[in-house]
Amino acid sequence: MGTSDFRWGRFVVKLAVLGIAIYYYGILILLGLAMLLVLAWLFSKLLPQNLLSGVAIQVMSFLFTRRLVGPIANVPVRDIRVRDSAGQEFLVRLKGQLTSGSVSVGDDVLMEGWDRGGMLMFRRGYNKRIRTAIKVKRL
Repeated sequence: MGTSDFRWGRFVVKLAVLGIAIYYYGILILLGLAMLLVLAWLFSKLLPQNLLSGVAIQVMSFLFTRRLVGPIANVPVRDIRVRDSAGQEFLVRLKGQLTSGSVSVGDDVLMEGWDRGGMLMFRRGYNKRIRTAIKVKRL
């Protein structure tokens, strides 16, 4: 299992939506935050003294532990070696859910992808022996 690739397109879109929301609704957001702070102050005066600090410690420890440990590995990864007609071997990484086709020892395959430090990151392929396309769904 491995971690999913970072998607810059989604990140840029989310950042743009956030920027537009702040631009158009900035005053409402500030008023909402101010009201949240006032309510938190009122609750701190009404509730027992150590209750809110205990809850805050639990929430912050959860968030920081998640940051320290890193993302959860939930994407299947298969590393295979492929030998070309000249006898040279290449390492190919299939990252994601295999949706069609398969690769077994002795199969004659065509593979397409991009090179990342000497490893071919698989995009698509074709298995000549069983005449099927090899496709991977990125998660």
